[in-house]
Amino acid sequence: MKQDSKNTINRNFIIGVLLISIILLVGVTYFQFQNFKKITKSFHLPEFEIKMPELKLFPQEKEITKEEFISEDGKLKFSYPSSWIRVEALTEDTDFLAMLNEQLVKEGVKILFLAQKIDIKESSSAFMVVEKTELGEKKTLEEIIQSSAEEIKDSEMLSEIMSTEKIGNEAQLEINYKKAGDTLYHSIKKIILAEDAVYTIEIYSLKDIWQKVAEEAQQILDSAKIIPIPE
Repeated sequence: MKQDSKNTINRNFIIGVLLISIILLVGVTYFQFQNFKKITKSFHLPEFEIKMPELKLFPQEKEITKEEFISEDGKLKFSYPSSWIRVEALTEDTDFLAMLNEQLVKEGVKILFLAQKIDIKESSSAFMVVEKTELGEKKTLEEIIQSSAEEIKDSEMLSEIMSTEKIGNEAQLEINYKKAGDTLYHSIKKIILAEDAVYTIEIYSLKDIWQKVAEEAQQILDSAKIIPIPE
């Protein structure tokens, strides 16, 4: 059971490393990720075969507009700036999310949305993971938060929840992810409890550049909501 918890908390880091690998391949400067390369030198991923998709170049600069995401089940929606690039747009492989769900995610959990953002002018980058977890039995929001806390406590990354805020059927966690005593990532994570599932939206960035993405990350989380069922 403890191993399952470790796998659960580590899968997002595997996804993050894959995204950052994609970023490096398409030409992000060596300087921007120099610190990251030093940090991840001793970071070992679990062994599995994975075929990296063919990559596209970054799209030309365009006016930033507001995009809206609605989950396949029609229950979750949120908005985000068009400067966030969805993984499907970054690769030629339209089944990339399906591949990740098959190889990295445990039963009952599905990645719904995966995106990354790079701002060369601000020397910042971030990535976002949206997941849905089916509930086998009815749980309270407090039980779900407690479960998340236990997973983080059991993690090999020595992660810790810095703060927790609860409003109605929603909660927001602020998390530090550490390795060898140093904080690597900072994130904010929104948990939304629906009737039969839990939706989570988590936005990560390296700790040293978190303040450059914090405001926009919070705006994205604030826009997330469950779509009411018509009566």
